[in-house]
Amino acid sequence: MPNIASVLKEEISRIARKEVKAEVAALKKSTGVHRREIAALKRRAHELEQVVRRLSRGRSKATLNKSTVASATAL
Repeated sequence: MPNIASVLKEEISRIARKEVKAEVAALKKSTGVHRREIAALKRRAHELEQVVRRLSRGRSKATLNKSTVASATAL
């Protein structure tokens, strides 16, 4: 007949592993969600930086063209 203490210990270990597995699965799921959100935010930030760069180039060209026209008319 198996020792009652060892059977009890094994059963407690089994239940503990089951609980830990459930907790870890929930953490993995939330970690995945957060990583996807972070990646989406990084992509959005990159897109916005490109838009700002493109708009600032357009503005500097427009400013340059205005100053060129103004200096040409002054002559």
